[in-house]
Amino acid sequence: MRRFLFCFIQALAVFPLCLVAQDTQKTSIKTDPQAVQMLELVIQRMGGSPISGIADVKIEGNLRSPAAPDEILGSFVAKARGEDWAIQAVHGGRTTEQRVLGGAGTSFDGSASEALHSLITSGTRLDIFPLFQRWTEFDQHGSYASVVGTAAIDGVACAQIHVHSGTTKPDPRTFNQHGDIDVFIDAGTGLVLAVRYKAMLGMPTPHPVEVEAHFAKYEKMGGILTPTLITRYVFGQPRVVFQVTAVQINNGFSDEDFRAHGGKR
Repeated sequence: MRRFLFCFIQALAVFPLCLVAQDTQKTSIKTDPQAVQMLELVIQRMGGSPISGIADVKIEGNLRSPAAPDEILGSFVAKARGEDWAIQAVHGGRTTEQRVLGGAGTSFDGSASEALHSLITSGTRLDIFPLFQRWTEFDQHGSYASVVGTAAIDGVACAQIHVHSGTTKPDPRTFNQHGDIDVFIDAGTGLVLAVRYKAMLGMPTPHPVEVEAHFAKYEKMGGILTPTLITRYVFGQPRVVFQVTAVQINNGFSDEDFRAHGGKR
């Protein structure tokens, strides 16, 4: 904990210098060593080191309304394996599901399925599980991380770090900003309190929308520290609360768990 606080304070001290460095590195952006050290400590703190030891994850829980958090609206089951993910929700007797495999996805509304635009699904990650998000790719080839500064998330002081993932493939057909993400780290606990990214939403013409996921009430589940209360914000407004009741890692998922509805891919 002391080590993280030291890195947090040290990062703030060099923050003005980082801004100057970024202005002079427009053609060759370099990773900030302070940002890298802080992210490494976060992963260790959450029990995800090495991340390669977590092949996949299954998350189960309840859906709640931000306006009435004591009321259970439904349930959900989410699965993730790197970029492949699926989430099924039951609400009011109706089952909906989204699946993404290899960047291609479908949406099922309970009666019919629809292929999702590649702009929406290419490069996405399941945003309710911090250890599978793009910020964890800060040490991959072509990636970089930089300290943005400080911010308050739900009244808690955080370090804000921007990460660009070099693993996302540039493709004019699927151009989006899914490789860029801001992560907010609690200065006291060293845990991730929120992530912010641009999602592509809307059909038939997707457009970028700012999305935030806020994480609270961390508990040890499946051998790792994971948030049990996740609030997703869209356009700055809370839209849904995920209450996690169970987490299981290394389930041995196959492509069939994420394949498009109808078995086509």
